[in-house]
Amino acid sequence: QVKYGEEPAIALHSFVDLVIRQGGSGMIDTAAANQIMTETCSQVTCFVPLDARPVSIEIQEMGTVVVPFGFDPTSCVQDFLLRAAAAGHEVTKEIGDQIMSAVCAAGQTKGLTYCHRPLDMHPFTLQVDGIGTLVVPFSMEPAQAVTQFLSEAMDAGHAIDSNHAKMLMEHVCQSRVCTVQAVDTTPTTLNISEMGMITVNYGEDPAQVVRRFISHATYLGQNVTPQQAQMIMDNICSRTKCRQSLDLATTSIEVQGAGILHVPYNMVPQVAIRNFGNEHRLSVYVMQQVMDQLCTMVPCEAEIKPKEP
Repeated sequence: QVKYGEEPAIALHSFVDLVIRQGGSGMIDTAAANQIMTETCSQVTCFVPLDARPVSIEIQEMGTVVVPFGFDPTSCVQDFLLRAAAAGHEVTKEIGDQIMSAVCAAGQTKGLTYCHRPLDMHPFTLQVDGIGTLVVPFSMEPAQAVTQFLSEAMDAGHAIDSNHAKMLMEHVCQSRVCTVQAVDTTPTTLNISEMGMITVNYGEDPAQVVRRFISHATYLGQNVTPQQAQMIMDNICSRTKCRQSLDLATTSIEVQGAGILHVPYNMVPQVAIRNFGNEHRLSVYVMQQVMDQLCTMVPCEAEIKPKEP
C-alpha cells in the first residue's frame, strides 16, 4: 500500500525491508520488484525510479560480496565468508565484522535501513544421539569437521558406517555451505596374490576384516602363516586407520567334563570340534553347543565339501 504523497519506490523499499526482517529474504527479487513498480506506476505517478541494483563490494584477495535486491545482507555476507573459508582464506570475526559494516554502509547510502540482524560467526553445533556434539567452526570445511568427529567416534568404539556419514553431512550442509559434499567413505581394498580381494568398508575394524579373511582362507584349505597375516595387516593399515592389532591367539573354551578345547587361528572350527568331540566321546548336542559358543568368538562359516575326484 502506497500512502498519499509517498513515493512508490520508497514505499516498495520499505515493504521489502519489512519482508526481509520477517524472514522473507529473496521473496521479492529484482524481477518481482520491477513488476510491482510497473503495476503501481500505471495507477499513480512515479517520479523516482526504483533502484534495484545489488550492493557489491570488492574484498581484497577474497572476491566480491554481492547482496541482490530483496535479499538479507547478513545471510549474503555469511555465505560469502563461508565460501571464502572453504576456498582456504583466513576468516576471522574481525574480518567478518569489517565486511558486514561495509555492506551495511553501502546499503544505507540508498536510504535503506538495510541491515536488520548482526553477523553470526559462532560454530555450528549438532547433538548426535548416543555419540556427542559435532562442532563445525565457522571457517572449517564441514566435511573435514564431520570426518574428524566420526573418526573420534570410532576411536571411542561407536559403530559407524557410510550411511551415518551421509546422513550427518546432509544435515550439516542444510545449515552450512559445503564445498565438499560428502565424507570420503571409499572402501579400502587389497588384492592378495593367490588368495583374493580383501575389502574394508568405511567404519569396519580392519583387524576383524583381516581375521575373517584369514579364516575364510583356512576354510578354503590355504595355510596363512603369522608372518603372512601380519604383512596383510600392515599393508591394510598403510591405507586406512587401524585401531586394533591383529589377534591370532589360540581360542580356548572349557567344556564341562571333557577339558579345554584349543582352536588355533588357522584351523577350521568344525574340524577342531569334531576332533575334540571324538576324542572325548561328546554327543552331537554337546558339540553343537560348543560350536555355537565358539562361533561367538571366532569367524565361522559353512564347511566347503571337498571336490569329488
